Amino acid sequence: MPVPEFQYTRRREIIYRLLDDKLLQQRINQQACATGQSTRTLRRRCRRYAREIVPAFSALFYFRIGNWLARTLLLSLYRVHARTLDIDGLDAIKPGSSVVLMINHRSSIDPLLVTYLASRRSTLLTAAGEWARMWPLYHFVHLAGNPIADRDAQDVLYKHIFKAFIQMAAREGTNMAIFPEGQLPRDGKMQAPKLGLFNYAVTADPRQAGKLYLIPVAINYDRVPEEDQLLANPDATYRRQGAARRFASAISATLVFLTRFLLPRQAQLGNACASFGQPFSLSEWQSRKDTDAAKSDDPRAWVSALGNEMFQQVARIIPVMPSHTLAALLLSESQSTWSVQTISRKGMQLMHAVRDRGGVTCFPDAECDHAFTNAVDEFLRRDLLSIDADGLVTPNPDKVPTLRFMANSVSHLLEGV
Repeated sequence: MPVPEFQYTRRREIIYRLLDDKLLQQRINQQACATGQSTRTLRRRCRRYAREIVPAFSALFYFRIGNWLARTLLLSLYRVHARTLDIDGLDAIKPGSSVVLMINHRSSIDPLLVTYLASRRSTLLTAAGEWARMWPLYHFVHLAGNPIADRDAQDVLYKHIFKAFIQMAAREGTNMAIFPEGQLPRDGKMQAPKLGLFNYAVTADPRQAGKLYLIPVAINYDRVPEEDQLLANPDATYRRQGAARRFASAISATLVFLTRFLLPRQAQLGNACASFGQPFSLSEWQSRKDTDAAKSDDPRAWVSALGNEMFQQVARIIPVMPSHTLAALLLSESQSTWSVQTISRKGMQLMHAVRDRGGVTCFPDAECDHAFTNAVDEFLRRDLLSIDADGLVTPNPDKVPTLRFMANSVSHLLEGV
């Protein structure tokens, strides 16, 4: 799919179009009356918001520099795998269509992984969080064509400008990657989706429902770079920290991240896998549900139904790896000690059971034995388990939170297996 013309539009022109919106002018006047602030002050604030949100896409940076950086970084951290569940469906997407990927959120690496895997087909717009305001990340994010989103913003003017930009991009055929969970999981489990950004994208132009395609995408890793930080900072504790403390934590995590990047060792964190589900158009979904978005007075009901259905599809295709089944077995109450051969065989049986129920596994059968051997070796290296003189393995009590974090990513797929 070619790069949408919208992404080549001059940044200044997009900002002008956003600020010249009549509805925005009405909101400025309303807020001026309600707060006593001058319209001039509010317009300056809107201009600042627009400059922060609107990217400055560079094809040279995206396809040459950015793609090289993404590939180098990913392969220094992971062995990257992709599973496409409906290749014919992807090939059938019509040129000029807009594609929205709904993706679970496991790591800050997620956008990099999905963008890298999709780069052979087209570009992806991904809303970056507040972390992207830091120099020089701000410039890199904008050059890659991505807006910066303040998810905690309460100003109605900011929300209006951000929504207007996303809908403008969607109407112009821009492909988007959306992470509805909004933040990283502190316990490894999938979180409830927040559908605000998804709502903006799918309601941009209800009359063009046949040109909007939706694809569920699921991501999983043997280990995420932020694992230690996530386990050390439960959500409530992390959110009580001041801005300076959160900034210091972000800098610390970035330095650790860069150190790993500069080390010559490849695939330091194991495997990363993304599974691409079956694509479908918005018009197809509306036909199945007997819904007409163009005639709907309140889109919230059908957007919520569509978003939750897609998120359930994402949950069903989370890639399962040997490390996840090993972690689940080590935490099992039915057995406290295992031989290496037994736990590997049982872990493989779990993966086969998940696949038989329509789930996704990262490795084909021919590679499973080797993959489980590598997983056990990695668990021993990380001190996640110990092995006695008789060759029996047991979980390290101090590492139970880490094992639970790993197992939780696929716990919903292992229920009843």
